[in-house]
Amino acid sequence: MNRNANEKQCYYIEVPPRGMYIKDQKGQPVYAIAGPYDEDSDLHLTCVAENGLPPPSLLWYLNDNLIDDSFIVHGFQSNNSTVVENELIINRIAAKYQDCILTCQAINNHYSTLPVSSSLRIDMNRK
Repeated sequence: MNRNANEKQCYYIEVPPRGMYIKDQKGQPVYAIAGPYDEDSDLHLTCVAENGLPPPSLLWYLNDNLIDDSFIVHGFQSNNSTVVENELIINRIAAKYQDCILTCQAINNHYSTLPVSSSLRIDMNRK
């Protein structure tokens, strides 16, 4: 091997989100339990992930079943960080959702980075 030869190496850096949280429709953080929601009311939650590189995909799961894979990347903020949001709305929530687990998962891509997630249980007031 020629010691004078130029070699070009490319590195791909992945950074999982450094901040991830779930908020309600009033913008308040939600931890562990969402609700209580009245039966037939609307469940409205937003998952937020900050500072991932590349910006992650945000996915909502209901009891381990994918229910929403739409998300918005807000781009670079004033402190050079990205914010990604996925808004989940379940209209007229039914009694069958009582004690179900909602999980928001942030995935950078399909390579080596492990997903970051936040889960909560749905609490309901039944009719």
